[in-house]
Amino acid sequence: NGSQGFSGDGGPATSATLNDPNGVTVDASGNFFIADTGNNRIREVLAAKALGGIQNAASYATGAVSPGEMVVLYGAGMGPAALAYLQVDRSTGLLETTVAGTTVLFNGFPAPIVYTSAGQVAAVVPYEIAGAATAQILVNYQGKYVAAGTVTVTPSAPGIFTVNSGTGQAAALNQDASVNSASNPAAAGSVIVLYLTGEGQTAPQGVDGKIASAAPFPAPVLPVTVTIGG
Repeated sequence: NGSQGFSGDGGPATSATLNDPNGVTVDASGNFFIADTGNNRIREVLAAKALGGIQNAASYATGAVSPGEMVVLYGAGMGPAALAYLQVDRSTGLLETTVAGTTVLFNGFPAPIVYTSAGQVAAVVPYEIAGAATAQILVNYQGKYVAAGTVTVTPSAPGIFTVNSGTGQAAALNQDASVNSASNPAAAGSVIVLYLTGEGQTAPQGVDGKIASAAPFPAPVLPVTVTIGG
């Protein structure tokens, strides 16, 4: 941006500042090094690999994401070898945005982490991206940005949780709270409960990582319709 400085280490390269850079070189892995002469430093810019994909955590559908949606990211080296699960900050009651060294940013906003592993990370899209056309995703593991990508943002992207990772029978409860199945169908005119993600902004306004454990429970701002059998 034309302003000299010495900042940005450990963050996105586009947010860093330099002082009189005087040459660059690139290694075989695509990382490049800057002679930051005014700061008496060699600055390294690590090449973050492209995300392998992003899906709705319920339907496993690909496409645009919505604020508050639970999504699954795919890549390599994004977290520990063994699966690590969500953690709750006891002081705030919110889901942690860093778990086992993994942090995920959407347009710079940290996403609550549901689980993390080397090849797969589940996170909740921050509500702060509402109104944006696109979101830049950056995955940081142990202080280094290891994966990056861009996704389109939409007001809602609903997906229903199923019993088989996005396919087959919906994970539904019958009116008596029993699990719906072919052998335990819902009676016509009875109530069923479905579970989904991607409804978009809520009222009261969504809070990143907040577990809805007491009234007032957040409700979707957008209108909701349900069709069964057409």
